[in-house]
Amino acid sequence: MYHQRPPTRGLRIGPLVSLVCLLLGLSGLLVAHLKVQVHALSSQRVAAERELRDLKARADASEAAIVNLTSRAALQRRLDDGFLKLAPVRTDRIVKIRASGGSPVEAIVSNVRGSFRPIANTQTRIR
Repeated sequence: MYHQRPPTRGLRIGPLVSLVCLLLGLSGLLVAHLKVQVHALSSQRVAAERELRDLKARADASEAAIVNLTSRAALQRRLDDGFLKLAPVRTDRIVKIRASGGSPVEAIVSNVRGSFRPIANTQTRIR
């Protein structure tokens, strides 16, 4: 007597192996693509950092030139050379404004819409 085995379904490994190989291949291509992108973006980052460093250096040089050109000695030299001309403030253009409980503040009447500018570089609050 022969004992028969119960019928079983065979496991097909071929399609499973090809699916695993396909997924591994696609993941390898994805990793390679991402590495190329990282390399390209790092090159762009280095170029942007270099440009930023150059712009900061130019801004610092421009700021130093502005400070040099607007210093008191440079302005006095330009005034002595005749490049700048200063006119004295006439007394009829000086107005005294009394602050709200303080001493009077001297101001110059400007030609622009009758506005007032303080004579000194002191800031006063007029309420």
